[in-house]
Amino acid sequence: MHAPSIQYYTRQQIDTAKWDACINNAAEGLIYANSFFLDALSDNWHALIAGDYEMVMPLCFRKKWGLTYLYQPFLLPMGGVFGKPASAAVLQHFLKAIPKKIRLLDFSFQHHNQLPATFKTQFSRVNMVLPLTNTYTQLQNQYSENIHRNINKAQKAGCYVHIASPESIIDLCEKVYPSFTKIERGAFQRLRYHFHLLQPYAKPYAVYAANHQLLSACIFLIKNQRAYYWLAVNHAAAKDAGSSAMLIDHFIKEHADQQLVLDFEGSDNKGIANFYKQFGAVNAPFTTLFHNRLPFPLRHLLKTPAYYAKLVSE
Repeated sequence: MHAPSIQYYTRQQIDTAKWDACINNAAEGLIYANSFFLDALSDNWHALIAGDYEMVMPLCFRKKWGLTYLYQPFLLPMGGVFGKPASAAVLQHFLKAIPKKIRLLDFSFQHHNQLPATFKTQFSRVNMVLPLTNTYTQLQNQYSENIHRNINKAQKAGCYVHIASPESIIDLCEKVYPSFTKIERGAFQRLRYHFHLLQPYAKPYAVYAANHQLLSACIFLIKNQRAYYWLAVNHAAAKDAGSSAMLIDHFIKEHADQQLVLDFEGSDNKGIANFYKQFGAVNAPFTTLFHNRLPFPLRHLLKTPAYYAKLVSE
């Protein structure tokens, strides 16, 4: 296949209108690749662009110890090549076009990107999705008994769903997330500052207890026939209340019988993935790549991050 002409662009050089048109017209135009989303959640991003924005690849990068590296920003699960369908050979050309000054690659590719086997340190990740094209009754019939039981439990306890303020959800996430994941310094402050860029696509919902305590919440994002269970959080009391199941069921009921896919965004945690599976969701895997281009002896001093070993073992 003829190698595409790929050029490197800084953020300032990118034609934002052409970029977003490419993403929005792509087979899987994920919101993560839109310019406003990258602007909101990435410290810095440049790009590789083939032709007249026929295919594009965002490059989110940072600098540390004088070295430039690609990374996956917090709350931006995946990127990759978007636009025309990209074969492994085309992906190989994009990866080779990444500037030599970028010494370390540690980021993820969307479901339709199948990386060439020449890149050895790549890992398949779990991403659960649920098409909402069926009626609510048909979708509900796919629920497991456990999901039905949790919804009934929440209803009997007097829990209710209501639109929530994004600020209240972000505040709860900031309190809860450090208990189970590493948070980048300043990540939530950055999200608050840039949330206006995401506001047009956001639907913030919460489940409250009968005493009006917030139990489960999520800022869903909807764009290009895809809904994202994006910024989700549960209070410690949510587990016994069944509120998380109630929240997801409410969203499914509101958006059933539409040309829409509900993207649960993971998870590699088997328990969480199984919870989403109980709604009828299926896995649409994506790939994370770690590629070390550091000079000797740094190449041998910096090993594959420990969290990848966990992915392989599960």
